[in-house]
Amino acid sequence: MKTDTLLSPVHPGVVLHEDFMLPLGLSTYRVAKDLGVKRVAINAICDGKSPVRASMALKLGHYFKTSTDIWTGLQKQFEMEVFSRMLSSK
Repeated sequence: MKTDTLLSPVHPGVVLHEDFMLPLGLSTYRVAKDLGVKRVAINAICDGKSPVRASMALKLGHYFKTSTDIWTGLQKQFEMEVFSRMLSSK
């Protein structure tokens, strides 16, 4: 029996936590302190409760020595996938 199961869209916070923070041994407290933001802001992103806005994308890009476009692109991709699924479920 074949079932078509879609994976959930990946929030940029998952990428931040799993691909950047964990391998580097960074806590949300450490990242927040280094970025000059509140820890709750980093927690909310990692938990998928807040988007990565342009200002945070700039900070994350600088901090992790990546392109800002990586963070904005992940956010855009996530939002497009969520919206696409909402449209197709109607």
